[in-house]
Amino acid sequence: MSNRKIRVLLVDDHAVVRHGVRCLLEDEDDMEVVAEASDGEQAIKLAASTFPDVALVDLSMPGIGGIRTIEGIIEKAPKTRALVLTMHDDQSYVRSALAAGACGYIAKKVAHTEVVTAVRAIHRGRSHISVSVPPSGFQEESPRKRPVKLSAREREVLGSAARGFTNQETADRMSIGVKTVETYRARIMEKLGSKKRTDLIRYALDHGLHLEEK
Repeated sequence: MSNRKIRVLLVDDHAVVRHGVRCLLEDEDDMEVVAEASDGEQAIKLAASTFPDVALVDLSMPGIGGIRTIEGIIEKAPKTRALVLTMHDDQSYVRSALAAGACGYIAKKVAHTEVVTAVRAIHRGRSHISVSVPPSGFQEESPRKRPVKLSAREREVLGSAARGFTNQETADRMSIGVKTVETYRARIMEKLGSKKRTDLIRYALDHGLHLEEK
């Protein structure tokens, strides 16, 4: 097993926040902060030179802002996975971040332990999205985004797929066969009219399925 640490790029215009997050992450044996940036332009340059595993990005920054920063980081360092850490706890911001390529989204008011959990989840190829906006806040939807009828098992498979688990991992978690998971997943995709995992994440968010790492 590799002893390589998770290499993190911190992007936030507040030095105090960066210092706090650095101390939090470097307290963990499996993490190291390889660079810090106070704005998007600097973050993109650092991503291109350091190739971090995870970029922890704020949305509200001077200059190009967090969304364009995420897009630039992914363009320059395609293997870097972006995790948003922001004060904005709102569905519209989550949508924008996902569309830009972010794999996770957490609010700054979460417990410190969740930041660590989210970084590990993102590094493992999972999604970790934690927002406190209740489903009732998502009511203004077009007909194509209204809830479809999913069974309890389909909802469980949907949540697992949206979080990035493979069919085998989902099968192990649910104690069912891989073929059964594949059947459920195909049925869900057909019902939602979706082909991409980002569509599953957005649907799960819209309709109150929690995507935090368990």
